[in-house]
Amino acid sequence: MSGDRKSFKYWAKAVVNFIGQSLLFSLGLLLILGTFVEIFEGRASLGELSLLEILFVALLVSLLKRHAVISREVGFSWPHTLYRPFRDIGWLCLVCLVCLVCALFLVLGGQNLDELYLYLIVNSNSLQRMGFLLILCLVYFATPIPPKGRAESIDLSAERDAE
Repeated sequence: MSGDRKSFKYWAKAVVNFIGQSLLFSLGLLLILGTFVEIFEGRASLGELSLLEILFVALLVSLLKRHAVISREVGFSWPHTLYRPFRDIGWLCLVCLVCLVCALFLVLGGQNLDELYLYLIVNSNSLQRMGFLLILCLVYFATPIPPKGRAESIDLSAERDAE
């Protein structure tokens, strides 16, 4: 009987972990996709991007390349390599949602929603810069730390010597 409970506990924990990890990955993926939709503002034109948005995309590609190279050198599998940055961004999204709900109902008491909406509209550029910075920091910190002695041997350049 106790073996059945242990197996039930094991599978219940595994299901909860899978759902939680899938939720974090999905939130991170949706936030990145939403960021790119916001950057392009529904248009597929590169000519209308601001310098900040171009810089963000360039830095994001650079950090993702760094993340992939170091993860490969450390020995991570591709699913694990893809999961880490999206998980961290998912945590950011979850924390921001909880803070927003707390601000709406605990601080404002559900009233003055028009003031909050006007604040978000007026400060949208500042919030966009802050969001870009947070995403870049999370992708940077999602990169694994190589073991001592191997950090100097990792080559981040695109050109590799053929063996």
